Amino acid sequence: MPTILITGGNGQLGKALGELDWPEDYQIFCYGREQLDIGNNDEVRSIFRKISPDLLINAAAYTAVDKAEDEPEKAYAINDIAVANLGAACMDNGNPMVHISTDYVFSGEQHRAYKEEDVTDPCNVYGASKLAGEKSLEQVLPEHVIVRTSGVFSDHGSNFVKAIIRAYLRNDKNLRVVNDQICGPIWAGDLARAVLRIAENIRFSQSKELWGTFHLSSAPAVSWFEFACEIIEALPLAARNKLKVEPIPSSEYPTRAKRPGCSIFDCSKLDKIHGIGQPSRAQGLVEVIPVILEELVN
Repeated sequence: MPTILITGGNGQLGKALGELDWPEDYQIFCYGREQLDIGNNDEVRSIFRKISPDLLINAAAYTAVDKAEDEPEKAYAINDIAVANLGAACMDNGNPMVHISTDYVFSGEQHRAYKEEDVTDPCNVYGASKLAGEKSLEQVLPEHVIVRTSGVFSDHGSNFVKAIIRAYLRNDKNLRVVNDQICGPIWAGDLARAVLRIAENIRFSQSKELWGTFHLSSAPAVSWFEFACEIIEALPLAARNKLKVEPIPSSEYPTRAKRPGCSIFDCSKLDKIHGIGQPSRAQGLVEVIPVILEELVN
């Protein structure tokens, strides 16, 4: 019976992983920070001694992009140092690790789809801390999979879809959304299913091709303005008639941390090696919007 340890169990991906229909012979331990603080290496080692996982899925991260500019030590503690400690624990225990990373390891200045081997050049502290974590994991644990992803949304936590729906419920008439930051926002449910597929591949194959870094985002790529329009189109008809969106450049919406301009992914490697194609966002929106509406209204 394979034992899977999932960290970051209270986050968007962690929740989605915990809600998956895993094969019956899997034993799943999905821990939030209250059960396992990955920044505490003693806690990590204690959990490993207790359950001796066959696979670790690290969905935990420091994701406060703007706050990271003012508290980089906190970002690096979770996104780099803790990842290195998790990797070392996996190495000592003899199990592989699937680690979730981000499109923010790129600056987004090349204006074409990024491949895994493209030069990384983060433009903010958050991205730099996630890149540092990738490199640390590569150094301590050969049998790892890094999945870079983009703009995760779900009915849990804080995300762009919820922000748009909150604007609708506040009776906002006009929204100004940037149209020069382009990516492929992905539903946490699709990302979770991809991670499960990777776990299955790792379990049943010894191919070295399975290890390394892979990209996964939704298709087609969109600006945040275009994504806002997709969300509104998926809302009830009354909302579509009421809520209008205005495209603006990033210069008119300044943030503490700079964002990548065009962080589109080439996801062909993941499809070729793991048999995982790019999902559409449409089904994800169909799944999450009714749940978010019910949660926010009630």
